[in-house]
Amino acid sequence: MRADGKESVECLEQVALSLGLEQTDAPKFDYEVNAAKVERLESRVLALEKAAKDVERTLKCFISFKFDDAQTATLVDRLKRLLAAVHIEWVTGEQFEPRRIEDKVKAKLRADVDFIIAVISKAGESKWIRDEIADANARGLWVVLLLENGATFDKGIFGTLEHIQYDLAIDQSFLALLEGINFIKAEVSTRTSQNAAST
Repeated sequence: MRADGKESVECLEQVALSLGLEQTDAPKFDYEVNAAKVERLESRVLALEKAAKDVERTLKCFISFKFDDAQTATLVDRLKRLLAAVHIEWVTGEQFEPRRIEDKVKAKLRADVDFIIAVISKAGESKWIRDEIADANARGLWVVLLLENGATFDKGIFGTLEHIQYDLAIDQSFLALLEGINFIKAEVSTRTSQNAAST
């Protein structure tokens, strides 16, 4: 069949009658209900996108060490290179900033840091280490303690804190450190998935 203009409408009506089709009312569309559904769906999609980015994102750590000791600073420079090689970002408090040290350290610790690495050599520990560990603990961050053989660290209330021993070359401890980093990655991924599911 072929029809133009008014005839095409009549033609469609004839086809509808032939097929036994009946005219029905258009479905009702509740804009408020559907807008709310769309909004919920959009928020879930955004949460899932954020979760995917968080899983893929690079972990970041704060390195605490006694940076006025040249030998410890050299070891930490090596540690920084090893961390960069496995795509771990790091921050320290060693850079000069014209403000109170505690303000600088707090800002660094709160800059999307996932965990802390505290390096304690025979030369001693950073005088801020207790505060840094306490702040990390209060915020649910993991603390990785690298302790040189022969160095002492009074853990105090952190008595059950596990640590990694190293001798002279910090590289020796890197396999154990990688195990810790893999644990942290898995935990971050799990938390991100749980947060996305609850939104």
